Amino acid sequence: MGLYVSTTGADASIPELGFTLTHPSTDYDLSAQFSAEDLKGASTLTALIRAGTLVWKKTSGGAAETPTDYDQDFVDVEDENTGVGALGDRALVYRNVMDGSLAADLGSLVVRGLTTTNILREVPTITATTLNGTLTLTVASTKFQVLTGTATGYSVVLPNATTLLNGWKYEISNTTNQTIAIKTNGGALLFTLDRVSTGYISLINNGTAAGTWVFWQVLTSSIASGIINYTVTSSTAFASTNRVNPYQLITGFQVTPQAGTYACWYNASVYYTTTPKAHFWAFYKAGTIITETMRQQDTAHSNQTMIDTTMSVTSFNGSETMDVRVKCDNTGTLTVNARTMILIRIGA
Repeated sequence: MGLYVSTTGADASIPELGFTLTHPSTDYDLSAQFSAEDLKGASTLTALIRAGTLVWKKTSGGAAETPTDYDQDFVDVEDENTGVGALGDRALVYRNVMDGSLAADLGSLVVRGLTTTNILREVPTITATTLNGTLTLTVASTKFQVLTGTATGYSVVLPNATTLLNGWKYEISNTTNQTIAIKTNGGALLFTLDRVSTGYISLINNGTAAGTWVFWQVLTSSIASGIINYTVTSSTAFASTNRVNPYQLITGFQVTPQAGTYACWYNASVYYTTTPKAHFWAFYKAGTIITETMRQQDTAHSNQTMIDTTMSVTSFNGSETMDVRVKCDNTGTLTVNARTMILIRIGA
């Protein structure tokens, strides 16, 4: 199709085009000589056609069109071939992408999180959860989760990966003093999120419900520029007459450090009521003695004050305990007075 014009009795001058169509001319193809933009701006051409001075057609040799039906956008719209109405003179129509059939066409995207209010859940919404069990995320969950609470045994289960797009991300901030198990859909452990830390998790393969994720975490609250440490002190007398293995745990002298390698120290002021006898002390990890930390001291005099000390470099997985325990010899009572246990993380 094009714009074909014929004169009706006189030359037709079109100054906007710098062109005069001489009479007689029949089915002269203006669209072949001038661009759609040129023809759209030729107001004189529009006036001549609508006045009947020029007859216009859409095809050479075709039927003449009604003069008042001519629109100076005709050639431009014809090229676009868009909108509704007669093929040669369609009007542009703007549609709401979430209305009617078009919304139905987007169904597969909606199920993957594309909604009218939250495109791919990228809106920076925060969900704060007091966790006392398991938090199960879905495609509808916000991407920034803040966890609070005091109970142990926290876990977060990631969504069914097949409902997500590759590149889907979660940011999970653990504000508690407990470690949190981050699990894939189905319950397999992905990693342990440390206390007062934030985990960043990205989906790289959504081919299965569990999916393939990459992750890392950073400490969000710490002491001494990111150095994690634990210090336990007490001046309350602790008495023991334990003479068997395992050694007896000193009350309150147990911690569960987050995963990492730690330098550990213990120091205490003690005395024994009977002489000559010996007493023993050591670090215990997850209920098992760390043999190389076991120390022994013999008592030379009754009620003699002594200093007990030991140290270790030990790695923990985030759920293992660290504590100090003691054992006495055959008779008498061991009393542990002022004491300190320090753990400083020195590596991952």
